[in-house]
Amino acid sequence: IEHIFFRCNYSRQIWDQINTKHPFSQNPVGKDTLHNWLKNKLLTRFFFNNYLRWADFLSFLLWHIWNFRNGILFRGIKTLITKSQPISKAMEFLYMAKNSYSKPPKKTILVKWKPPSPSFYKLKIDGSCMGNPGVGGIGGVFRDERGRWLLGFNMGFDHATNIYMEILALLHGVKLALSEKLFPLVIETDCLELLNLLKSNNCFYQNLIDDCRYLLRKANDPQLKHVFREANGVADLLAKNGCSLDTFCTLQTYAVLPVFVIHVLKRDSLGTMLPRLSSNCNNS
Repeated sequence: IEHIFFRCNYSRQIWDQINTKHPFSQNPVGKDTLHNWLKNKLLTRFFFNNYLRWADFLSFLLWHIWNFRNGILFRGIKTLITKSQPISKAMEFLYMAKNSYSKPPKKTILVKWKPPSPSFYKLKIDGSCMGNPGVGGIGGVFRDERGRWLLGFNMGFDHATNIYMEILALLHGVKLALSEKLFPLVIETDCLELLNLLKSNNCFYQNLIDDCRYLLRKANDPQLKHVFREANGVADLLAKNGCSLDTFCTLQTYAVLPVFVIHVLKRDSLGTMLPRLSSNCNNS
């Protein structure tokens, strides 16, 4: 087992890529055994990166090594082994899987849209996908301290996933903020996964995440906040509308308020409270 998963030429390549060395020798004694090493990785609270725990990632990594090695030895498949596939599979599992443990009791809270601080602009972003994967859309809206519409945008995609749309919504939103000089800026999203990915240095969408970080630095590192979807209604409608656009991959901007979001914008401006079941008291 040690040879298959750790010492053969194929498996060593991927362990080198993730900068992880196994401590057990050819003739392990005491605690330096494969069993103990795997047990410690599965029980540790440490993260493989800022998004994945070792306990979440390790099984996908070992399965990837097993399949890759068998493909070369028995099916003659010649390709390079990379860390991106097990990382993306583990991330997809975490994104889609339902928590099996009992959740704390929820209570009803009231949620509303909140204006930014005086002289600040607020960018709300959202992504939507009809199927995951499927037809997707992104949307975003800039508003001022009085809740007034400044600029909106959306875009459609013929094939996308939920998290891919969330990342692109941020990317295009910050690009527009830079081009239109909408500063100082606060950015809000209802996607916690996006905020976690921005802290990660080892994920499937790393190139896009790096682009987002670069643009955020150019935008003077605006504050990014998580909000409930009830406080993100305008961006949500823009993203869903993006899914139904006639053209894909073409950014649509709205200097004038679109008719299909008027009712939600008015609701926000009036400070209308919406109920939500939650164990989190943040109601931004």
